[in-house]
Amino acid sequence: MSDLKFIIAGDSNAKVFKSAGLDVPQNTRLIGYVSDEELMALYRHASVFVYPSLYEGFGIPPLEAMMCGCPVVVSDIEVFHEVYGDSVEYCDCKDERLWMRVLKEVIEYTNCKKIDSDIICNKYKHKVYYLKSREELI
Repeated sequence: MSDLKFIIAGDSNAKVFKSAGLDVPQNTRLIGYVSDEELMALYRHASVFVYPSLYEGFGIPPLEAMMCGCPVVVSDIEVFHEVYGDSVEYCDCKDERLWMRVLKEVIEYTNCKKIDSDIICNKYKHKVYYLKSREELI
């Protein structure tokens, strides 16, 4: 997958990689904190959104990516099956070869077909409403 370019956004990504003893590959950029507008632009222009999480309470970033029309690949954990059903692709976090194969398949497929964000929004509008309501309470 060295021909792919990965962008990882978030405040402490460099620290996460270093604390896990991982080197950041040449084809990966850690861009740090991004604004909401920048994040939406990243989602809209990404070939695929990858979320290899071992534990999640809900998993909002994949939902945001889907709402921007970006295909999503997530960890094969129970909460993601409950939230995303058959709208995403799943991979075992510990199976690097599976991730590479699925990412390649998703990218090849989406090069032929743009994901319809209206379908995603309609399917998940009750969850989006919940998230907006929750934000208003906080």
